[in-house]
Amino acid sequence: MSADLGVGEAAMGQSVTGYALGTALTAVPLAARTAGWRRKRLLLASMAGFAAANTVTAFSSSYALTMGARFLAGVAAGLAWALLAGYARRIAPRTSRAAPSPSR
Repeated sequence: MSADLGVGEAAMGQSVTGYALGTALTAVPLAARTAGWRRKRLLLASMAGFAAANTVTAFSSSYALTMGARFLAGVAAGLAWALLAGYARRIAPRTSRAAPSPSR
């Protein structure tokens, strides 16, 4: 990728950092902001955003565009991970689920 975009390997390695920042900075705020939304539609939108961002990354010839796409892929993945925890709990047998914490 670094040769195709005309940047050094270290600069291209920052695409991993951009992805991680997208996830870390937006996963919790997006999960909180979308708490009342329909889960299935939100998960599908997240997957579509992830696919679109990765498609842009695959065809991009610009380092800046690639970095932006990697950040957006991280945003979509962070939201998906937040949603998947709830789905995992629902599909697990009741005997395998963690007990709810007592109310204070």
